[in-house]
Amino acid sequence: MQYFSFSKKGNRPINADYLITDAKKGIFIIADAVGSNDSAKKTSQTACTIAHEECLKKEIKEPMIKIISALDEAHNSVVRNLPGSATTLDLLLIENKQAYIGHLGDSRVYLFRNHELRQLTEDHSIRHKIYQAIGLPDSVPDQINPPKLKRGDLIAMTTDGVHNSVSREDLTYLFNTGIALPDLAEVLIWEIERKGEYDNYTGILIRI
Repeated sequence: MQYFSFSKKGNRPINADYLITDAKKGIFIIADAVGSNDSAKKTSQTACTIAHEECLKKEIKEPMIKIISALDEAHNSVVRNLPGSATTLDLLLIENKQAYIGHLGDSRVYLFRNHELRQLTEDHSIRHKIYQAIGLPDSVPDQINPPKLKRGDLIAMTTDGVHNSVSREDLTYLFNTGIALPDLAEVLIWEIERKGEYDNYTGILIRI
């Protein structure tokens, strides 16, 4: 498994996106906080950090239970310590070549396989207004268990600063090139900045 990540503030004064990559444990997390101030930055960082710590607990064995517990703890921590704050969160756990995903918000997880791009997550937003997220009341995370991973699969985790700038068709075209992940990330960043993206943008690329 290979991976590469990037996170840029775009034209915002602060980067309120956050990511964690722990390839050794098969844990990948991405978050995009609501707002663009220091509190938002702390919200996404707190949610990712708590979720990661929860995933590392050895007493929880079942992957999906681990994911739900991680998102619950992240939510509780944000509500308790950062009231009024909210963030998207996508947690990917890879165990035995199987991907398990917990999802809240409008960040996305894609699977690229056999020249086709499939969005595994559903956006929890209407007209760019998020209705489910870490920190928001009554939010219930989606639990996603896609097909067993195969050699050559590419998983992309993106905040909306990426997929609002680069179309699905362009993502498919770029992923079809098969270039090395650092080069792929460089092309994505160039394309996003060429379009003058105002928002923060963050991505994790994982090739099996």
